[in-house]
Amino acid sequence: MSLEQAAFYHLQKTGVLDSLPALVDKIYGLGLRTFIFHQDRGFLQELDRVLWTYTPLSFIPHGVLGSDSPEKLSFSPVWLSNDLSKSDDFDVLVALSPYPVEEISEKIKRVVDMFDGTLETDVQQARDRWQAFSKNKTPCVYWTQSLEGKWEKTFERKAS
Repeated sequence: MSLEQAAFYHLQKTGVLDSLPALVDKIYGLGLRTFIFHQDRGFLQELDRVLWTYTPLSFIPHGVLGSDSPEKLSFSPVWLSNDLSKSDDFDVLVALSPYPVEEISEKIKRVVDMFDGTLETDVQQARDRWQAFSKNKTPCVYWTQSLEGKWEKTFERKAS
């Protein structure tokens, strides 16, 4: 695995649907192709709606694997899917539910791991993924959401 970075986002104040669009917009602004993974198809449909409408003046162009046509998906810089095996040819994996670290495509350069910090099971699973990335010598950064909803870098592990 040759990842440039795994960034963990520990949610405490807001949920994924409130926090994710600004982050995806930032990634999109960098010109990086993004694959958003969540196991629940219903959640992805809700995220699809949010990404189209998250600000009145703009939207994040994206497609939903399994719902949108292959033509639309071929032009979409952001994909939503519940099938991690389809993440080839993307720069960034945004993971919103548990995933096996060893199944991340070799082509992925960065991982964004966003989880609910109010659920102990989510926190423990994120710790396990951090350990797996550390074992692979992947640089990791940990962001914690403050009670005001702002992101604070709380830990960083450089490549060794």
